[in-house]
Amino acid sequence: MNLLPKCRVSRPPLPVLRSGEQMALNITYEISPVAPIITTLPLAFQQLTIPRRVALLTDDGGGAKSSEGESQELVDLVLRLNSQFPGDIGVFCPFLLNYITLQPGEAIFLGAGEPHAYIYGECMECMANSDNVIRAGLTPKLRDVPNLVATLTYESSKASKHMVSPRPLGADSKFSTLYDPPIPEFSVIKADILAGEIEKHPKLDGPSIVIVTEGRGSIQWTGGEERDLELGVGEVFYVGAGTEISIRAGGTKCVVYRAFAED
Repeated sequence: MNLLPKCRVSRPPLPVLRSGEQMALNITYEISPVAPIITTLPLAFQQLTIPRRVALLTDDGGGAKSSEGESQELVDLVLRLNSQFPGDIGVFCPFLLNYITLQPGEAIFLGAGEPHAYIYGECMECMANSDNVIRAGLTPKLRDVPNLVATLTYESSKASKHMVSPRPLGADSKFSTLYDPPIPEFSVIKADILAGEIEKHPKLDGPSIVIVTEGRGSIQWTGGEERDLELGVGEVFYVGAGTEISIRAGGTKCVVYRAFAED
């Protein structure tokens, strides 16, 4: 979990877990018929921090089948996670979080304090400046469960509420789409440029970072004098505020992402 917001754009299909209402009501009934979700979810997470309880549940789940109201897909996911991280508290998170499969080009916004996990696949991630990540499960890295339990939002919502719908960058843009999450910290442009074509980006009021994820080409910009630079997969470029750029694809399609923050 990060304490600052982020946005992810899927490349291949990408299954994601994020905080939501997947099993929130079922959990509520298990703990108290009238207790609000904001109370029961912290209790549920605290229960999952007890190693003995986790071990008993995972040891008993080898032949698990879905019960009424549960998805076999979720049960299979739990078993898969347990095979990768045996006895880990994170294997039960699919029953607490929304389970989403992002298709290429789809994006989701994750606010500060929202628990999430990426199951497999690739994505382009943009995150606001942050010097901390709090982990509790499904990782070999340092964990801080008490802090995680204390700082989670525990808000319940459908996954669709957090999807970011792309829109054309502008009337003159042929190949670029804008992902604009509901925060001022950043936005992301995806340029999917056909072979031999040129895409022009207008001046932005703030700095930006460009990364190439597919193909080759060149980037041209003006600033006192016109300059041209070759592009290749994995290369990253900084573009200063107020700089107009043109991106030319080479012999194949060229895909670039541009993250920016405007003043």
